[in-house]
Amino acid sequence: MIKKQLVLIFISIFLISCLEVDSSIDIKKDGTGIWNLQYRISQEALYITPGLEFSGFNYFPKNENEIRKRISEITGLELLQVSVNETTDYSEYSARMSFKNTGDIESLFSNYEDNSLVEISSDNDGTFSLTIENIHIPEIDQDTLNLLSVLYSGKMINITVSFPGIVTNSSTGVLSEDPEEAAFEIRTMDALTSKEPVIWTINYE
Repeated sequence: MIKKQLVLIFISIFLISCLEVDSSIDIKKDGTGIWNLQYRISQEALYITPGLEFSGFNYFPKNENEIRKRISEITGLELLQVSVNETTDYSEYSARMSFKNTGDIESLFSNYEDNSLVEISSDNDGTFSLTIENIHIPEIDQDTLNLLSVLYSGKMINITVSFPGIVTNSSTGVLSEDPEEAAFEIRTMDALTSKEPVIWTINYE
């Protein structure tokens, strides 16, 4: 019973902490590019540190120093700008980075081998693929799912990618008014509870 309560408390803290995510990726012809990442963390979550057994779920750094440290550990990423906007309810972090290849983006969310969150592949044949892996959270009962559904109502993960060519197909999401751009969004709750990886594939030429 105690273990179940701890799992419930942790899951609630973790899922509430990352409210919404907005990301834009601009890929150049040589595979390099610029990545803008913005996310919010509730003020309550900033003062809570999960136990070591759950450290692998800390995909999003919880302060500016963590952001700088995480990015500095990835060879292909260079931090260009970081800002923090604090309100009474949450802290919003914005980081602008350059990357040498899209795998560098993946690396930010792959510090924990057993719990990598994102996989990205982009090659010269005009194919781009982004996968949001199903997270290995301990089993959640229906009451917890119902609670999280209420807490996460309306929260979204938004991703926009600009390509060095005209987008011809997107497996999901929408094509932008810009012919070299595609956008994808998913409810945060759906991404976290999906039993299968969420895969977004784009073709461009």
